[in-house]
Amino acid sequence: MDWSETIRAAIAIAGVRSSLTLDQLNSLVPMRTKPEDVEALLTALCDRGIWLTDESASGMP
Repeated sequence: MDWSETIRAAIAIAGVRSSLTLDQLNSLVPMRTKPEDVEALLTALCDRGIWLTDESASGMP
């Protein structure tokens, strides 16, 4: 699966914090995405310096 548009959107959302919450990531990924595709997406994001955080760690309510 080509994740280029999703990765661009994730980078824009992550901004200067370079992190996304799980909710933000879920809003970008189709509901029925295969686990191996999610793993590939997470790897691609990490390779670009974007990390997943939980909401409490990101300072969001």
